[in-house]
Amino acid sequence: MPAILIEIGYISNPTEEKSLSDINVLSNIAKGIRSGIDDFFGPAQHTSTP
Repeated sequence: MPAILIEIGYISNPTEEKSLSDINVLSNIAKGIRSGIDDFFGPAQHTSTP
């Protein structure tokens, strides 16, 4: 099974720990990751199942 590990910060760093507890920061990080995946593979295409 393919997998990927993305490290976005270190909770041992007090500044990064504070940022990583902010839902807006996490949302922006998630959007950036999705954008990068979409740029590489193209947007997901949804198919209906019977």
